[in-house]
Formats: sequence, C-alpha cells, structure tokens
Amino acid sequence: MSGDDAPGSPRPQEDTDLWRAADRILDALLDLDPAERPTALERLAPDPRVRERVARMLAADSAFGAGIETARARTARHASARFAGQAGRWRLLEEIGRGGMSVVFAAEDTGHPGRRAAVKLLTTGALLGDGRARLVREQQILGRLNHPRIVPLLDAGALDDGTPWIAMPLVDGERIDAWCVACGLDVPARVRLLREVATAVAHAHRGLVVHRDLKPGNVLVDRDGEVHLLDFGIAGLVAADGEETRTQRLALTPGYAAPEQLAGAHADTAMDVHGLGALLHRLLTGRAPPERRAPDERLPPASERVSIE
Repeated sequence: MSGDDAPGSPRPQEDTDLWRAADRILDALLDLDPAERPTALERLAPDPRVRERVARMLAADSAFGAGIETARARTARHASARFAGQAGRWRLLEEIGRGGMSVVFAAEDTGHPGRRAAVKLLTTGALLGDGRARLVREQQILGRLNHPRIVPLLDAGALDDGTPWIAMPLVDGERIDAWCVACGLDVPARVRLLREVATAVAHAHRGLVVHRDLKPGNVLVDRDGEVHLLDFGIAGLVAADGEETRTQRLALTPGYAAPEQLAGAHADTAMDVHGLGALLHRLLTGRAPPERRAPDERLPPASERVSIE
C-alpha cells in the first residue's frame, strides 16, 4: 500500500485543498511578528492538518529564508518557470513578490521599451480554487477607481493556458512602516502619512469599494514620500449581494482585519476604518494591534460606522 493510500491519509483533491488553505494562512502570518504567529495560527486554522502544514512552512521560513518555496511545493513550486515569458504585451522579468494566491513579476512593455509594470498572475493553487474569480473582480474594482494614491489598472488578459493576469504600474517604494523607521519620522509626520492613505480609502468608499486588507505591505511609499495603496485582491462592494462579496477568512491578515471580517460579514466601509486604525497602531508602536481573544472566545462588537473623510 502506498503512502497516499494509507489509512487516514487525505485524498488527492483534499490534500490540494489543505495545502491551498495552508498557503493562504501562511501569507497572512508572515506579516506578523514571529511571537504573534502561534496564537494567530491557532485561531485561523482550526483543522489540525492545516496547522501542521503551516507550522512546517513557518519552520522552513525560519531555517532557510527564501528557501521556503521548497516547503510549499504542492501548490506553487514551479510557478516562476510556468509563467516565464510574456503576458500580452508585457515581457516578464524577475519575480518581485509572491503570496498564497499570486505571483508578481516586474515586466517591460515590448511596445514601449523602458516602460515597466507589475504583472500579477495566479498560482496553481489559486487556479484550483476561487482565485480566477477573485482576480477578475480585482480587475473590475480597479477599473472603478481613479486616484493618485491608488495604484491603477494598466492592462489585463490571459496566458495561452488560460491563466488570467493583470498589470499595474511598478511602484519603486518601501512599505510604509519600514519607510517611517528608515526616515526617522516623528509622530505628526507618521499621522500625516496615514491621512494620505485615508484619502485614497475615502475615494474607494465613494465608489462603493471596500479594500478589506489594509496593512503595511499593501501601502508603499516612493522616494518622493508619496504613498501608494495597492492590492485590492479581497476588496468587495458595499451592499452587494452574493457570496463573492463576503470576506474570505483565510485571506485575512490577523491583527488588521475587523471583527466582522473574521465572522465572514459582507463588505462594509467600517472594515476599512478598523484597518486604518490598525495601520496607525503599527506606525506608532512598531507592532500590529495585539490579539486579545482566545480561539473559542466570542468576537468583539463590529467596528463603528464612522466616516473617514
């Protein structure tokens, strides 16, 4: 009897689902301080099989750094090779980012040499799940927005194998918390920077778009000190009906997600108000807001519905 057929071992599709869930949780945990990860892992992964997979990947991350790719081989091991080449008019260059759902490449416009973009493509694991629908929704949402502090949509299409992709301007910047530390900004300067983020979020809200994933890694500051809000991958529309508008719990970042997001509520602007407060906490203290709840404790009240304008 092979290992895959051993009693108690997951079926192939079930195993893929478990690794996909583990990838999504890992993506969220890596944004936290190492000391905060065990508590968050217990809360986000009630299935011990998922926890075991995430724990293995976290151990690989600690031991080997960039070598973590070998630990998540089940879903995205060959993504870079699979995506090598071109997406529409964009020639893909080096990989510049990776999450549980997508891979991001720096790319050059073949029709305009020197014009660069960031091209996001789905990983194999995302294609097996709902990643395709999410990327299409992100494309549609970016098309609704036009603000100097929001990274816009440049182009979109699909590879020959049907893998969808979107292209956005390539921002040469640093995540907002690292920028504040590197520049030695005082408290008023950090608050002013957060206000710039809030103007971008307010614009999205006027278009009935809720970002739902406000965290340091999704706000870059360029060399001129200008902020850029990006990654609307789990954004939703206010008052929209349908399951696709619900927050996907496994895609959330602990410490930054609002209580109602953890409960799977429909998109609401109050979620981003909470996210802005959590982001400000990080800028002022150097840490994400603390996790105060035990895994079986009831959720706190939903965020207040207040205007950020």
